[in-house]
Amino acid sequence: MTYEGFRCLMDSMAKRSISLQFTSDSSPAHDEDTRVSPDGLPIYEFEHVRYLSETAPGVVMWQGERDSPSGQDDPLIHRICMVTDTTLFNVAFIPDGLCPSNVDKFEAVQGIALSTQDRF
Repeated sequence: MTYEGFRCLMDSMAKRSISLQFTSDSSPAHDEDTRVSPDGLPIYEFEHVRYLSETAPGVVMWQGERDSPSGQDDPLIHRICMVTDTTLFNVAFIPDGLCPSNVDKFEAVQGIALSTQDRF
């Protein structure tokens, strides 16, 4: 696949509904994952999500922002996931967790890169 083909594929995917979600679920990420929280813990959604398209040859990124409600802190975050329509697309796993306490805005940027190496 070429860089241009990868960008076109990802751009068409981004035209569908995409969301960025996070959870305190500390389940490690696996290729077989189909849910943001495999253990069924609460899922929180970023309020504003932007697809940034190609940021470098063979690299596409997206960004999520969430305002923290006044007087409340978000939970300890272990998984930040990108979901297209109802399909789990990407899982960023944070083993020690991330605690965005006392912040006005929580922002996450994720990306995916085309690998040109054979995986066989």
